[in-house]
Amino acid sequence: MTEAEYERFCEFRGAENTVKSLQTQMRMQDREYQGLADAILTAFDMRIDGSEVIVLDVAAAVQAIRLAAELQR
Repeated sequence: MTEAEYERFCEFRGAENTVKSLQTQMRMQDREYQGLADAILTAFDMRIDGSEVIVLDVAAAVQAIRLAAELQR
């Protein structure tokens, strides 16, 4: 393997690692957002017309608010 081929190989491996890292970050974010969605569904209910939001579970509501705050950082 020539030096140029080796450098191209290293560049490819670097790009491959970057893609893997981005995919891992995206999966982690998806899990966080799904956790928030689950907490919201557990904690709240809303009238069909959207005129009223009802708290079903106060502890779950607090958890949902905390998760939302963490995801905004």
